Formats: sequence, structure tokens, C-alpha cells
Amino acid sequence: MEMERIEREDDDNEDFSIFIEFDGSDQHTHEQSRLAHRGPDRSHQCSLNLACGLKATFIGHVLHLRGNCLATQPAEDAYGNLLLWNGEIFDGIEVPDGESDTDVLLAKLGCCKNEDEILATMAQVHGPWSFIYWQKDNQSLWFGRDMFGRRSLLWHLPSDWKDEFYLSSVKLDNKVHTEVPAIGIFKLTPPASQTGCYSITVFPWRLAVWPGTLEPVQQDFSNRLSAGQSLSEGYVQVTLSSNEVPSHRPTINRTFPPDGLSRPPALPGQSHLEYLQNVLQTSEQYRKLSDQLLSVLLMAVKTRVHNHVPLKRQTVINDSSVDSTVEQNSNGCNSLDMPDTCMKSEARIAILFSGGIDSTVIAALAD
Repeated sequence: MEMERIEREDDDNEDFSIFIEFDGSDQHTHEQSRLAHRGPDRSHQCSLNLACGLKATFIGHVLHLRGNCLATQPAEDAYGNLLLWNGEIFDGIEVPDGESDTDVLLAKLGCCKNEDEILATMAQVHGPWSFIYWQKDNQSLWFGRDMFGRRSLLWHLPSDWKDEFYLSSVKLDNKVHTEVPAIGIFKLTPPASQTGCYSITVFPWRLAVWPGTLEPVQQDFSNRLSAGQSLSEGYVQVTLSSNEVPSHRPTINRTFPPDGLSRPPALPGQSHLEYLQNVLQTSEQYRKLSDQLLSVLLMAVKTRVHNHVPLKRQTVINDSSVDSTVEQNSNGCNSLDMPDTCMKSEARIAILFSGGIDSTVIAALAD
């Protein structure tokens, strides 16, 4: 099994939004603080003029977690394609050491010439993600979440011509927001005229079901997709494609212990620890399986804790390229708004410790 590479230029958390509206009034500027608080290290936005007076605004806020290079989002390639990416590529797409997975994914998507190639690219990604991708040539907006819905993505669907369509990783105002269901990849085509409508095509994951159920996505599709929002045919048209998208599902070993592997009997008066130690000492096959499990767990934890940014100071970089910094004390705390006892070291890793076997193993491996 190939695990996540650990020598990358960046590994950041991204909060983002995109608005498509007719008036382009930037009415959501004052609400961006909800995004900025979650991604305080770099903020960037760009706007595109679309057909019939539409304006699309892409906004990204980055929380720098790992590596020396602070990424800018939305990322843009030489062809005018834009990518907002909140995810991690563990496997499936090769990310060379020292490169950003955002840049690698944008380059691969930029080479896609049709729908099937875009779907195939996203199907290769192993890991948690949500994304928004503007494909300039086809004037199409692609978005979605991994099939387990591990990263947030909300949407607001327009109910009239003055209402906007938007996607965001957090709720921004008092309008109706619902989660974009983790059932597949979405493609949106904006209206081409004042009398047109937003056209959304859903390419479902293979064998996809509605979250929290075992019911296939074809069942009661429109009602469940809108989840209480208006799906007026005059403004939003949604189609479920028959083109299903394969997705990576981690396999579960259902055949342990394997055939032919017997378990030694416990000796009278032998404790559980003594029994386990005896099994590992006397059985080469059990010892090999134990080493394999430890290796996988160790690499999984290492990818999470490696190369985090030291908690020395916080830097905010905005569109005007003006840097502002907040000095922190020797304990890594902001002396203006955090108590002196908040932190005794420059820790960037926290483990929710319940005392159970899972958290104990993770804590031991991370130490």
C-alpha cells in the first residue's frame, strides 16, 4: 500500500466560497469574516464576467499547516482555469516530493478535454476532499465532495432572477443553506441568457446511496437533492446522469485470521499480556502480521504530524500584498487574547484522548 508522501511544499486547510449573481454587487463582502477566521494566513479572490451580465466571484482563505510554501487559492493555470481545493491526496495521483497537491491536481484537470476525463481524474483521488473547479473553455463549474463527505461544502440555490447561486465551506448569511450531498460530482452550466436557467448535472458515484441510508440516489432524487430548497424549473434544472463515477473505497479484511493460521492455546494462569507476548515470540506469521499493522499505523500517523509550521507568529497576506503579523509569546500564545496558561509549548498537534486503545496507540506513535 502506498501511503501519503510527507515532503510536500504545502498541506493547508482551505475555506472557500463562490458566488454567481446578476448584479455583481459584492453584497457578501462583510460576511467573509466567517471564512477568514478559519483561514487567516492568506486570502485571495478573483472575479469573472460571464454571459448575460452574470459575475462569478471566487474567494479562498488558507490556514497554513505544513511545509514552507504558503499556497494561494483560488489557484489559476495558464489557461484561465480556477481551482478551490480543500483536501489531501493520499494516493491515486502521484504528487512529487516538494510539490503542492493543489498545483498537481489543477494541472491534471487542465489537461482534461471532456467530461469523462474530469470525472476519471477526480475518481483517482484517495483521501478527504471538497473542490470547486472552473473550466474556462466550456464555461462550466465542477464541484463536489469525496464519497464519504469528509470535507464541508454547502450550497444555496437561487429561487428567482435576483437571487444568487453560491457554494461555500461555511454558512455565510441567513439564507437557506444545505449540504451538497456526497453522492457524486456536480457540473453546473450558468444561464446563457436572461431567460435561461442554471443547469446542474449530477454524475453519481457507482453504487451511491443517500447519506445515512441504504437507498440508491435514483430514489426520490429531486426532493432529496434540494433538501428543502426551491428547485423551480424556471431557475434551476437538475439532471441525474447515467454515467456513474468509480470511487476509491478502502477494503476491509474480512478473512482474518487467514486460512491455515491457528491460534495457540492460552496456558493456565497466563495473563492477556503474557499470552500476546508468547504468540508473537512463537508464531512467525502472527509476528509478520503485527509488524505490517504497526508499519501502516506508523506511516498513517507520520503523514499527519510531519513538517508542521512552527507556532512562532501568524502572518496574514491579503490581495493588496500587505503583510500584517501578530507577535506571539514564547509559549506560542497570542498575548493579547489568550491567557498565559493556555499553552506551555509550541504544540501544533492535539490528540483527543479518551483513554481507549485507539487513542492510546495513536498517542504512542505520535510521541
